[in-house]
Amino acid sequence: MVVRISVGETCKHVEVPIPSPKEDEILLKVEAASLNPIDWKIQEGVLCWITRGRPTALQVLKSLGAKFDGTGRPYNILITAALGGVGLFAVQLANFHVTATCGRRNLNLVASLGADEVLDYKSLEGKTLKSPSGKSYDFVINCVEAKKHLKAFMLTPNKEDLEFMVEILVKGGRVKTLIDSSYSLSKAQEAWSKSIGGHATGKIIVEM
Repeated sequence: MVVRISVGETCKHVEVPIPSPKEDEILLKVEAASLNPIDWKIQEGVLCWITRGRPTALQVLKSLGAKFDGTGRPYNILITAALGGVGLFAVQLANFHVTATCGRRNLNLVASLGADEVLDYKSLEGKTLKSPSGKSYDFVINCVEAKKHLKAFMLTPNKEDLEFMVEILVKGGRVKTLIDSSYSLSKAQEAWSKSIGGHATGKIIVEM
């Protein structure tokens, strides 16, 4: 297992006995896990900002009227941070006219995921967030963190949404995940450091 112990070299790899489950318990084997920015941001105290739940990409799009079968109203939407945990799936699921933002090196990747227009967030157009085709946005899905206003959040699983995501989206090939890199459990510190660096394209995986 990996224990977070301090700021800096935060991870320590230790071996522990396999626990024996009780009669009313089951023992699960974890094959792999992904690292998320919130994992190390917890160390910085961001949990003090938690006030209420925040939506997943699926929940956001449902609230905008997305039908996922092409029958909904053709809205124009802007999705910022298109390769983040929410933005990545919002781009693939939207079925709207999507303008998305990301870094220059990922412009083609985001376009291949389904975005109609892609902006380099460091360019003049990206900073103004204007649609290259001059379209006005009906909705904005803002997945970018602001330095002056940061909130941590937790999600409550919804059975209907989870079944939809597994059966229709994943097994049906509607969406795909991106894996940036994979590390063994003994090298979890390297994975942790890469996550803190903030330049991963896709998920950072730790294999058990």
